Amino acid sequence: MEVSCGFNNAAKQGRYLPAHVTLTLEDGAAVPETSVLLCFLVRESDGKVCRYEYTVDPASHSGETVTYYIPLGARTSEIEVVLEEEGTELIRKKVSFENSMEGLQSLIGVFTTEPDRMNWLNGVTFGDGTLTSSLVWLDEETAPVSELAYDALDMIIVSDFQFTALSGKQLEAILKFVENGGVLLFGGGENYLSSIGAFADRILETPYPAPQLRMVNMGPEYAEESPEDSMLELWCADIPLKNGVTLLPGENYPLLSGRSEGEGRIAAAGFSLSDISSFAGIHPEFAAKFLSETFGEAALNRLKTDSEIGNAINFTRVQNLVGTGDAGRLPNVQLYAAILMLYLIVVGPGIYLMLRARRQQVLYLVAAALLSLFFVVVIYAMGFRTRFSGPFYTSARILEVREKSRREEVYLNARSPYNRPYQTMLAAGYEVRPLTDPYGGYGSGTGTDQEVLGIRYTENGPELRIGSSSAFTSHFFHLTKTSGTEETEVLTGEVAVNRDQVSGSVTSHYPEVLRNALLLLDGRAVLLGDLEPEMTIDLSQAQILNCPVGNTEVVAACLTGATETDPGRRALDDGYLLALERSRLLGFSMEQSRQSYRDGAVFAAFLEEGEEKNILREDILLGTADKRDLTMNGMTLFTSVLPADYEGGGETYSSALREMPRVLDGVYDYENNRMYAEEAGDSLTLEYSLGNELAVAGLDFLQVSELFTQSEDRSVPVFDGSMYFFNYNESRYDLMKVRTGYTAQELEPYLSPSNTLMVRYTANGEAADGAYLPVPWTVGK
Repeated sequence: MEVSCGFNNAAKQGRYLPAHVTLTLEDGAAVPETSVLLCFLVRESDGKVCRYEYTVDPASHSGETVTYYIPLGARTSEIEVVLEEEGTELIRKKVSFENSMEGLQSLIGVFTTEPDRMNWLNGVTFGDGTLTSSLVWLDEETAPVSELAYDALDMIIVSDFQFTALSGKQLEAILKFVENGGVLLFGGGENYLSSIGAFADRILETPYPAPQLRMVNMGPEYAEESPEDSMLELWCADIPLKNGVTLLPGENYPLLSGRSEGEGRIAAAGFSLSDISSFAGIHPEFAAKFLSETFGEAALNRLKTDSEIGNAINFTRVQNLVGTGDAGRLPNVQLYAAILMLYLIVVGPGIYLMLRARRQQVLYLVAAALLSLFFVVVIYAMGFRTRFSGPFYTSARILEVREKSRREEVYLNARSPYNRPYQTMLAAGYEVRPLTDPYGGYGSGTGTDQEVLGIRYTENGPELRIGSSSAFTSHFFHLTKTSGTEETEVLTGEVAVNRDQVSGSVTSHYPEVLRNALLLLDGRAVLLGDLEPEMTIDLSQAQILNCPVGNTEVVAACLTGATETDPGRRALDDGYLLALERSRLLGFSMEQSRQSYRDGAVFAAFLEEGEEKNILREDILLGTADKRDLTMNGMTLFTSVLPADYEGGGETYSSALREMPRVLDGVYDYENNRMYAEEAGDSLTLEYSLGNELAVAGLDFLQVSELFTQSEDRSVPVFDGSMYFFNYNESRYDLMKVRTGYTAQELEPYLSPSNTLMVRYTANGEAADGAYLPVPWTVGK
């Protein structure tokens, strides 16, 4: 058995690891008569060893290399690969990753025909000095066909490479890598269309500009002795990314631009990355700035967090999502209280007074005992629906349907009322990984002393095996499944946004009722209500809300109705408990998919109960001796994406927050668009880029809707201080009357030649500390 892992044996904790295994049946060796198990032992962060099992046939596939994708734990530094036949160990090998996991390393895959001239990107410390790049060389022969193989990478670079040399499956894997949160960077230059290849129609506006040989200013900070020091003669092009924003500005057009793609980003440089090798060698700080801007602040923060805890998923949020249980099994407190009061009355004075009236007081003890026994039976019978007779599961399922693809993400909590081992079987097609506390753990090696989790992949689907553990111990799993679908039109419609209006329609072709349907746009929500099959909603008649940017918890709670203000009724109100569960799932989905809610019109709705059982196989078998029934409860959120048109009547409407504003002074939280002021008079000054390619026709400032500010327990603070615009003609800040919109004539003295606007927000009181700022939207032509 030969084992190699990852890219050049490099791995990242908390990510999937491609394990390449070659089994060879030597001449004269006995052919196994029974099935052989290939096992991977991985220690999770909480000390449990998870055992991933695959059935193999060494005789039929001797000498072939097969790749398996194994999820690593948060602190895994090694794995063990074991070959077993009927429980007898044949071979055991250990693979260590200690050297590849030192420091906060960012693995970057590179497609290029000029590797020597791309080394300026290797070993670069970026992200405020917290991350170090490490290049992995790829080509058409080594490029994987599964997105899981790219999971260890943070970025893929394509420069001076014929991207059309890759197969359709290889290209699809790269696209899924980006949609799941990765970064894809294209180098430009003379042959930029060859590098972009089949992605051109997807990401570029037409017509495609021809590259030109011209002098390019790489930035005034690199002009050490003369302005010519920062000038390079390069083949370059103004690459027209659809819905692109400038990441690194240039004199004539951007040096680097980017656009969102799913949860990730596609970026394009105007020049070939190999052509600036000499310049980057002289100015290593350029490489750090270039990588930082390509990733963006949000991705850098995620990478730092991932590296620190070794797990991209927030364990605490998953625990809050599925760590409770079925609200329908909660006892009826009022009924129990009534039975108790009745018992006290009957067994106490009631039976005594009745017996005394009949002069039979001597029978009181017997009567009290019989009545007590009766009430014990009643209480026991009432508790049938609150007790568990076998393993029980709580799930939160997100079903995303786009075009002809269907993706499921399921967060599963498995528990048992006993301390005996148990197992269950999942439907075919799911990838399973355990979720463990990233701050717990007993070490990073492997062993059998903590082996309590087993995952066996079979033709019929994965089998989960959970060993002995304390009763009611939670075991969390993350399940993913991607497949094609024949439902080409599950949801249809057109969405157009024009200032404070949303028009168009949405039609549901889903065979079931969609509950609490919403359209989530860039910072807005459109309430649709319940949608019956083949029902059409006119968006112009729907309620539109401006949401507090980034505060998914409050937004989800208010949109699902989980804002009950009477704490005394919460535990008794089934409607509130249902709204609370929906709020958690919607908020979790929004938090996990923040970027998607900025790029299009995301449709979200809840499916009827019972859908969650689809994750289990029909022939599910239990590992408990008494074969008692399991209990499964959960909730499913259906999502899809409709294109949103922000152009109409010759105007373009775009958020100024698509590009991070430059902070001139004060404390600003870009992800949530909040300012922080310790006392009255403190200020925050931001410079917004309104788009240098636009003729600005107006500017709207969207305030947070009252629904999110007036709830007693879920409200958010909004800015109500003074706002100033910088006047370029008078070189001063002018106090502006706060209102929702400004015309082009009013903005004329406040716009720079490159269409930037400097705004100063001044706090009038304590309400400005953590207050949500209005969101500027540009009306351009």
